[in-house]
Amino acid sequence: MKHCIRNQGAMASALFLLLAAPVSAQKISQKTLQAAELLFPKRAPFSSAIQGKLPAPNVPQLQRRIYAALQQKAALRIPTGPILLNRADIVDSADEKHFQPAPGYPASPGLLSDHTKVLRQIQQLLEQDPRLLSHAVFLNHYLPVTVPSAFAVKNNQMVLKATKYLLEKIQWLEKRPKQGRPQLQSLAGPDAVLQLAEKLSGEKLILLGEMHYVKSIQNAVQDLVLELHRLQPERRIVVFTEFVDLPEHTAAPSATLDTYFRNLADEPLEKLGDEDLYLRVEYAQPLLAALVRNGVEVYALEDRTLCDLIRREESPLPSEKNTARAIMYRNQTWARVMQRKMAEIRRTDPDALFIVYAGMGHTSWLVPYSMPKFFTKEKPAVVEISPLVPSRMNALAVTWGDRDPYFTPRKETALYYWSGPEARVFGRKAGFDYALILAGRNLRWNADGL
Repeated sequence: MKHCIRNQGAMASALFLLLAAPVSAQKISQKTLQAAELLFPKRAPFSSAIQGKLPAPNVPQLQRRIYAALQQKAALRIPTGPILLNRADIVDSADEKHFQPAPGYPASPGLLSDHTKVLRQIQQLLEQDPRLLSHAVFLNHYLPVTVPSAFAVKNNQMVLKATKYLLEKIQWLEKRPKQGRPQLQSLAGPDAVLQLAEKLSGEKLILLGEMHYVKSIQNAVQDLVLELHRLQPERRIVVFTEFVDLPEHTAAPSATLDTYFRNLADEPLEKLGDEDLYLRVEYAQPLLAALVRNGVEVYALEDRTLCDLIRREESPLPSEKNTARAIMYRNQTWARVMQRKMAEIRRTDPDALFIVYAGMGHTSWLVPYSMPKFFTKEKPAVVEISPLVPSRMNALAVTWGDRDPYFTPRKETALYYWSGPEARVFGRKAGFDYALILAGRNLRWNADGL
């Protein structure tokens, strides 16, 4: 677990600060600038770059545009030069291994050409709707890899396809009456989590997407799952989570992301016991312990061997980690774990309730190869849980804009959900079926797992 979410958690927290903080064209707070440094470490200092103290070439053009968007969110200015190709013609000796083609990929002479071509196509899409460049989904999971490699080409082809898909969803929402606002219902108050449990009690598969390292979110997840258990005490409830690793597994020395395959049929998938809570759980331990001790079954999802391969083959740049393709590989393994265990459980408990507890980057309908897309026949319900303000990991952040009243801080916990005959459709287009926003007075950052 720690190999995959440590950096991701820092990025998520930084992105929350970036997108939640008020930003003016004249001044960006020091807190926001520090968050920028977290997102793109080991680069020219962004505080200096944004304030014009460094010459333009010292900061990659793509990142300059991201932070220009933070300065003037209402009107993103597009420079005339290319935004993604600044590294496409650079060969650094430290990056030579990344020019080696993956198995089955054409020899390296065509690699740079393919890399440049797909970056240009992505650039053209961004110029169609530059709002995407300041969108949380794009910043977290759609940013292309700019260091040329076989991995980069395949990743960027996925980003290109996903960006087109995201644009289609935004355009669909924009064509709805009032951009879908009448369909988004809400309720607020101290019982919001309990009311969410009542609404979810008839589901077969629920995906809870969190922002990492926020204690109030973990508390809410615990309350929600235990309330579901209280409402249906005879129903078997099973939680799958990314925050526990599968048993150790050794890959072949020659394994790559394209060749690695973990044969789960040969492995027992056992639920966590009391001893596992201390030996295998590094993150959200109080939450998972409360679930186990109240009769909820908890199963691991994360494959640390796969995470190590991802770290080896992804871009060498810290700012280009947590890519769309890396998320896809992890989600594919998780889905295989779940499919096997769900089929096994349903042989004796056909009405079992299955819950996925993971980061929003795995659960949102908008992310390429996200977890709900592997289980569309189950008609899963996706829940976004965020502190203080609604998450920007959805299409509303683009369609409605972050000045919309929906994105204002909450004084009390609030629940939003889609209504009407097209409720499920709106969920898939927006990225979530339910959004739970926790009131500010309940917030406290969690150091568990750090």
